[in-house]
Amino acid sequence: MGIRGKFFAVIAIIGVVLGGATYAILERSHNSLIEQEAVRVAEIVSTQVVSDRAVYTQELVGKLMKDGVGASENSGENKGYIPLPAQFVRNVSKRVAQQAKGLYSYSLVSLWNLNPEQGLNDEFDRWAWKQLEQQEQAFATGPAVATGYAWKPVYRFETKNGKSKLLYMMADPAAAAACVSCHNNYEKQADVMALRNGRGIAPGKTFTLNGLMGALRVEVPIDQVAALAAEGRDRTLGALAAIFVIGFALLLWLIHLAIIKPVEWSVLKVEGFTSKIDAVVLCNKDLVQAADEQATACRGAQNVLDAGDIVATTRSLASLASVANDNAMRAEDSAVYCNDLNESFDDLKTKLQEIVQGGKKASSLFGVGKDGRAE
Repeated sequence: MGIRGKFFAVIAIIGVVLGGATYAILERSHNSLIEQEAVRVAEIVSTQVVSDRAVYTQELVGKLMKDGVGASENSGENKGYIPLPAQFVRNVSKRVAQQAKGLYSYSLVSLWNLNPEQGLNDEFDRWAWKQLEQQEQAFATGPAVATGYAWKPVYRFETKNGKSKLLYMMADPAAAAACVSCHNNYEKQADVMALRNGRGIAPGKTFTLNGLMGALRVEVPIDQVAALAAEGRDRTLGALAAIFVIGFALLLWLIHLAIIKPVEWSVLKVEGFTSKIDAVVLCNKDLVQAADEQATACRGAQNVLDAGDIVATTRSLASLASVANDNAMRAEDSAVYCNDLNESFDDLKTKLQEIVQGGKKASSLFGVGKDGRAE
């Protein structure tokens, strides 16, 4: 694999790793966001329901009580009476369950329930109720006595049969004096006291204003919230994927121009440099051979001269001059090769320094000319 292929392979591996890591982080963030959205839905629902109940109790029940009527468990049979606040919330929750399309559901629960459907029916209800009781105990001895109660919701996520959901419970304290007096009267009734004894709960509970009387339980299926958020997540992932592809394509292009092309040019220069070295070596071999021939010719001329043969001596000197002339030409060629070799070496050294240290001129930012060769 050439340098181009290696660079592309490394960048591809980096892209896959970064892409996978980014996807994992986004998926985790998406799941966290879904949970936050589920909690927000529960907060909105609980705030709305508790506010509706408070207004219903204070404005409607309170007004009717002043008029000599009020709220009754059997309001349908008593003229001038309206349903109890708890009955009002339960009736609205049934209507919501029909229209919310599974996005959420809610119900009133209490340890002091009168309706069998509104008790603490599962482990979460009992766990969350204890948390709210602990808050009430802290209010009784802390600064809340003077500043007012600041109830905090209790919630957790559970998975059952492969489906996740948020279970959320918010305190539904006695918001009005009418609530307190009504429920205290209920707790004094014989049938209610018998109900408490039957459940192992001490009868005769006395409620106080702002005290824990009941709770609002909200259930939010996570898959419903996830379905609502899926479209936005897919758009985000698509946009990020496009950014990654464009970004890495641009990175590959820049690497190709700024690194690969100059390196390939340097490799070609090195190959030319090697060829010139070979030419110099070959020329030097020729010079050595010519020097041997010249030495042989000199010895022949000396022998002829010693013999006193003038004609032969003249011929030997002519041959010696020819050999010397050839040697001079070969030496000149060798000098030219050496000069080219020195220039090529200086050019290669400069270019390699630019690649390692970075170019200094804006015009040679990418180190490549219009003809595709490095400038």
